Amino acid sequence: DSTEALLIQTTDHIGVDFRNNIFVIPSTSTSARVLKIEKAGAEEQVAFDRNLLFFSDPRFDGTQPIVSVAGVNYTTVEWNSLANGSLRNAYGSPLFDASSQFGLGLLQGSPAINSGETLERVYEDLSTPPVRRLREAYDIGAIEKP
Repeated sequence: DSTEALLIQTTDHIGVDFRNNIFVIPSTSTSARVLKIEKAGAEEQVAFDRNLLFFSDPRFDGTQPIVSVAGVNYTTVEWNSLANGSLRNAYGSPLFDASSQFGLGLLQGSPAINSGETLERVYEDLSTPPVRRLREAYDIGAIEKP
């Protein structure tokens, strides 16, 4: 059984960015990948950075493949080396606040707080009011911690 959070099937898109997202991978998968790119060469068009990866399977320790490109699997270290070590993806529970709006708010101590990248194109989130408040850095995820 295989699970992919993101599947990219073509290289027709230039400059695809996946940044500041939280990916929760269930423990029901025996072969989980956060990102699967089906066509070789497309990885050069994909930015996958400053995301929080949470594998609910406690056996996941970061040495398993998280990315697959044209059938070739890469661990986090291998994927980072393809990008000259510039990627800053993190692992861990996002510590969602179930009582927050949409249940997507972050509890104090979440590794997603102040771990995102400041993105000029993203100035709103799902909170009320919908404004990203810059402290040290944007939070990873849909709702900025107040």
